[in-house]
Amino acid sequence: MLVAAILTLGGSIVIPAAADPAATSSFYGSCKFSGPISPNPPITVVPKPGAHFSYRGTGTCSGTLGGSSVTSTPDTVTFTNVATVFDTCEFGPDFDLPGVILVGVGARRAEFKITINLARLALAGPFVLTTIGKGQALGVATFTPPSTATGVKQCASSGITTATLAGNFNTTSTLVGRADPQATHTSGPGPAKRCASGVRVVIKFRAVHGQRIVQASVYVNGRRVKVVKGRDLTSITLHGLSGGVRTIKVVTRSDRGQIRTVLRRYRICR
Repeated sequence: MLVAAILTLGGSIVIPAAADPAATSSFYGSCKFSGPISPNPPITVVPKPGAHFSYRGTGTCSGTLGGSSVTSTPDTVTFTNVATVFDTCEFGPDFDLPGVILVGVGARRAEFKITINLARLALAGPFVLTTIGKGQALGVATFTPPSTATGVKQCASSGITTATLAGNFNTTSTLVGRADPQATHTSGPGPAKRCASGVRVVIKFRAVHGQRIVQASVYVNGRRVKVVKGRDLTSITLHGLSGGVRTIKVVTRSDRGQIRTVLRRYRICR
């Protein structure tokens, strides 16, 4: 059925042909995810040429991520305008569907480009997920239209345009990916510096190699006090801080969208 066909589409996931060894990450365990899937053109009982779909589902993973144990850490599965060769409401053999799954939060988040092969009958079907480095997982995808009764009618007429795709998988060998380049990185505040002058405090920061910092937002004890924009920022200066211990947070954004956070603690002396 159409529901299954959409399921197959949503179940696909892809991994890059090559990864930067310095940024390699891994995952072993189980994941689940769910979200809306949008086939275009709508899926009917008759296959249509030029079929493709987009999908974004969220859920959680538990297992070992980058060598550390994780429990119910967030995941996001995305497929963007992925082409399919053959899909109908009753049957959907989908092969080599490319997608991306992000696992984890903050600096520990990792990106896995995956490929999914799925054989769907009606509303559900098993799938095999692979990554580079011979990473592999086995799972099941399930497609649910807004209304089962309406879905059957749409299948025989205009076709199903949207549905919910839910999936889950367990790894059979370690998935290989890379540290997410868009992850948020935070450096700790450390001990309060001795008697810093509140007249002029300079906080330095740097972007990842090959990127430029274009915006920096400054927070003092949780309150935003300054936002600076530029082509290649490397530091920010604060003036007139009042006495006492002050925690200063600088949130930077690079020209490629990477967010990094720098924390500093100062003892301001007047």
